[in-house]
Amino acid sequence: MEERFAEIKGMEKMYAAVPEFSFWGVFYHIMFLQAEIIQNQNTGEAEKRVILELENMDNSIRVKLLFEGVSLFYMAGLDSVGGFDIDKNPDYEMDKEKQFLIIDYESNAISFYCREIEVLEAERRIV
Repeated sequence: MEERFAEIKGMEKMYAAVPEFSFWGVFYHIMFLQAEIIQNQNTGEAEKRVILELENMDNSIRVKLLFEGVSLFYMAGLDSVGGFDIDKNPDYEMDKEKQFLIIDYESNAISFYCREIEVLEAERRIV
């Protein structure tokens, strides 16, 4: 597994579906978004959780991701994203709850921080 994604749970599902996967920027369409507030089992505090289902440009790859401990959530709409990416937060050492930065670096359609990410499903489809 690529070291850049080693801290994302369930990446083996992505690599099983798309062995050559190397860049989140292939995803252009938000197919499903669910945001909810849950109680953290460890701390008892309420926290945000987001599930995103994304597809690539030709609809041949679909992934469903779970983001735990979401903060500073921003979304401009459910239209296409232009440069979806998941990256380590450069300020992570100062704020352990913001380990990852999720951003649409081209059209700024969505952005947020989260503590954990898990690939729930990944599939390559014949179109």
